[in-house]
Amino acid sequence: MFPSPLSPFQFSIPSIHLTLYTHKEEEPKLTAKSQILTSQIRSEIASCSETAYPSLPISSTKNLLFLDSEGAVVEFAKSRGWTITDGRIYFPKQGKSGADDAGSQMELSRMTIENTLGYARELETIV
Repeated sequence: MFPSPLSPFQFSIPSIHLTLYTHKEEEPKLTAKSQILTSQIRSEIASCSETAYPSLPISSTKNLLFLDSEGAVVEFAKSRGWTITDGRIYFPKQGKSGADDAGSQMELSRMTIENTLGYARELETIV
């Protein structure tokens, strides 16, 4: 099926997001927006990874989260409260209550959709 845990996530990113990420250096107007979008995508991928995997290698996580170095992965992991041992990132067990988690997920989803639609409108005016 997929050669690594990275492939399903990378293929699931909508093409506009991947295009913004890969061409962010070429268009200065898109740099700020692409940084925000990349941050949101990175956060969503991190949340999905926490749910889907008990752990991932640091090198795979670097590619998965579009980070530039393994040091950046370590920083990101610490900011999310992940444990790093022997070159692997271990995700905390999901112990949140269903109601709190569902409410925060709905709010996060709503904000992401609103922001993405706003970016799409602005991108249309640029193109």
